[in-house]
Amino acid sequence: MSTLNPYFYAYNPQLLAFENAWVRFLKEGAVPNSVINDVIKESWLRCRETNLDPLSREPIPLRSTEDLQARIDKNKNLLLIVMPFLSMLFDIVKETGFRVDFIDKDGIILKSITTDSLEALCHKTLSHPGACRREEVSGTNAFALALRTKLPIQVSGAEHYMQQFHRWSCSAAPILDKNGNVLGAISVAGHYEQVHRHTLGMVSAVAQAIEDELYIQEMNQQLIQHNQQLNTIFSMITDGVVYTIGGKVIQINKEMCTLLGMKESDILGKKVESIISTTPDIAKLIHDKRPDNQNRQIVLEGKGRICNCLFDVRTLSDSSEGGPEEMMVFTQVEEIQMLAQKIVSTSQYTFSDIIGRSQSLQDTIDMAKRAALFNSRIILEGESGTGKEMLAQAIHNYSGRRHNAFIAVDCGAIPKELFESELFGYERGAFTGARAEGKIGLIELADKGTLFLDEIGNMPLDMQVKLLRTLQEGTITKIGGTEQIEIDIRIIAATNTDLQTAVEEGTFRKDLFYRLNVFHIMMPSLRERREDIPLLARHFVNQSRGKKQELSIDPEAMNILVSYDWPGNIRELGNIIERAVIMSDGKRIMRRDLPLEIQERSSFYGEQTINMTLEQASQNYILHIVSQCSGNISKAARILDVSRTTVYKAIAQEAHMEGG
Repeated sequence: MSTLNPYFYAYNPQLLAFENAWVRFLKEGAVPNSVINDVIKESWLRCRETNLDPLSREPIPLRSTEDLQARIDKNKNLLLIVMPFLSMLFDIVKETGFRVDFIDKDGIILKSITTDSLEALCHKTLSHPGACRREEVSGTNAFALALRTKLPIQVSGAEHYMQQFHRWSCSAAPILDKNGNVLGAISVAGHYEQVHRHTLGMVSAVAQAIEDELYIQEMNQQLIQHNQQLNTIFSMITDGVVYTIGGKVIQINKEMCTLLGMKESDILGKKVESIISTTPDIAKLIHDKRPDNQNRQIVLEGKGRICNCLFDVRTLSDSSEGGPEEMMVFTQVEEIQMLAQKIVSTSQYTFSDIIGRSQSLQDTIDMAKRAALFNSRIILEGESGTGKEMLAQAIHNYSGRRHNAFIAVDCGAIPKELFESELFGYERGAFTGARAEGKIGLIELADKGTLFLDEIGNMPLDMQVKLLRTLQEGTITKIGGTEQIEIDIRIIAATNTDLQTAVEEGTFRKDLFYRLNVFHIMMPSLRERREDIPLLARHFVNQSRGKKQELSIDPEAMNILVSYDWPGNIRELGNIIERAVIMSDGKRIMRRDLPLEIQERSSFYGEQTINMTLEQASQNYILHIVSQCSGNISKAARILDVSRTTVYKAIAQEAHMEGG
């Protein structure tokens, strides 16, 4: 006699208990806690709340072919890892009549591998790729719960909320990324009577293996990207770099290939000594790793070129099977000099930055421009504060050396005992307290550029002798060194004293004076070009006024400024204007804003005769304001606090003077 109840033949009698509990839940709404676990029970309750029909016989519709393919494409990288594991899992369970599946994170079956014995059941429930196993669509099932709880789970027989799945037993495990985000899930599914608790453990192990493989591949990809970044950085380094293991070249950058005049393919795998020739010998340099031997100056001999370099070698690891890992760096001395020149060169002024219209200043500028076109040496003579360094920078920037260094040396600020080392540099270990790597002197830094020797009259006599020899021979020798280094510099010397008198007094060498004195340019003092004071004063006002807009200078205050002798010249004028801007409380600088000593010493209130009338100074100032206002007469008049007639009169007088 046979029975129609399928559970009579069930291997696991608990399946009958599931069936009874499911029927009781549908009829009474009660769930026996001893039979149905909490995860299943909560799922049943959610399904009932969404009014899902547990008795529906309608198969769950499949997704369209286009949608399925789009999802497969979206997960192609994941599937490349999952499918080998899925095939391996199927090989294990296929003899027991089970199938294996992979679903994406949205609960759609993307891939299935099944047996012939399950085809009828799969067809009846449409358990094919494209089927949706989300809880709100397919009710309680292992896929949906694995995605929801992020934990492995087994759902068998009547634990499924929908009756059409009661003949299924499914063990599913989620696949998570390293941050715990769900990527999808895999499952083993078959006839409910074949359920076994070990199946879930097997599925969990395979899911873990997939996660491990994902992590390994991600780490490998990061290593590849990191290696690519390092290679990019390695190739961009402007120094020559060689990486070796056991003395064999493993990696070399483009700059080093250029220095050697060789192709990378001809270098890799070769012994360092066979491809790199240096003085001292490269083998000795590699093995001599004393701290004082770092950044040692060497000669590198490449194919068709020889260059001076600083050499450094560092051991990265001594534990490599192939021998010690070492990194060697070759830095061209010429590159260091160029970098140093960029750092110390402060040549920013041009002739257009020099303010003034006086004839004496224009004569100075004309001579300076002529001198700039040649490499002849120049002496600039003028009082302190007249702008000698600005003029020197303008000469440099007007010359053919403008793209190279402008090195300024204040001869009055360097202690006598340091003068030689600062100007000429020194070799490593040249004297006690010297830098271990030595030092490049200021003369060498100025190579191909301009060396500006400010206050050259303060240079010690013994240094004058060395400078004279440098000018005669075109070479220098560092302290502690024997090598003569060729240099090509243009010297501009500046002084606030009469060097001819210094020669007569024996404080300046006569032969050096005549070496330097090819062009002798005088920088006029401010009292010798009083007509420029209004222009300069307005310039300094604009520099110092900050948030004070439309700040002008009262004519009385301007007359005081023009009449003052300015022993500190332009530097003193700039300081006085800065103070006056701060002291002013209106839209113009008044007499009261000027220091008392300026007012008292100004010839405007004395009997001193000046080279220019106050009427001329006022006229120049008015013309300057008009220029600043781009010819707007009304605006200029408001700033000057005078009538437009006064402004027109000044313009007419200027035109008359130019025409007559």
